[in-house]
Amino acid sequence: MYQNHAFSRKKAYDRVNVFVQRCGFMERQNTSSINRLLGLLGIIAVILAWLSILLAIIVSGCFNIVSMALSDLGDWVSACNGDPLCISMCNRLSEPIFNYGLIISGTLLAITTMGLYKFSKSYPIFITVAGITLALIGFLPERFGIYHFMSALAFFLTLLIAMIVYSVINRRKGLLSKMTLILAFVSFIGLVLFIAIELGFIDLGYAIPEIIGALPASIWISLLFYNYLIKRS
Repeated sequence: MYQNHAFSRKKAYDRVNVFVQRCGFMERQNTSSINRLLGLLGIIAVILAWLSILLAIIVSGCFNIVSMALSDLGDWVSACNGDPLCISMCNRLSEPIFNYGLIISGTLLAITTMGLYKFSKSYPIFITVAGITLALIGFLPERFGIYHFMSALAFFLTLLIAMIVYSVINRRKGLLSKMTLILAFVSFIGLVLFIAIELGFIDLGYAIPEIIGALPASIWISLLFYNYLIKRS
């Protein structure tokens, strides 16, 4: 009778153990699925931002990449200084395409970066802030003056800081770290040009330095999401 009781207890214990293992496996599966989803949405956020910009450029019909800023696509009244003739030459449909595109992509970026916090508590915070400031660029178009400018400047600065912090932390960890340094250097050139134009040292529109600053960071963020949230899940 004692042997039967001991056998029953062992059988019950085995069943509980199997149940716990299955729950743990399901939890890992769910975590992996969430990470993949966050990684995919993060990459979509990056692509959406650039598609919004490209579509707004095509729709506007008057955008000049050499003499204008990308933000002009979101507020032609300010870009044209209120000149009715100038405004009439541009298709203002580009404004919601540009502004709402940045708001959605920035919000998505800020949310999906949550998946990176389990790998580090440092550089993801800067990516989150970059997502928020990207959304603010669309939410506060050029007519908001200094608020729009500070949002744009904060966006480029936080992205650059994020890449530098990542490079320092992972300086001995493979190809992505080395690529990050190169991409950060290119983004830094864009930021320097941006500041030089603002201070009047260079007679050029903001669009080119904005692209030089943001495109390498976009590539880096996409690689982060793929390597940490999609590939490892």
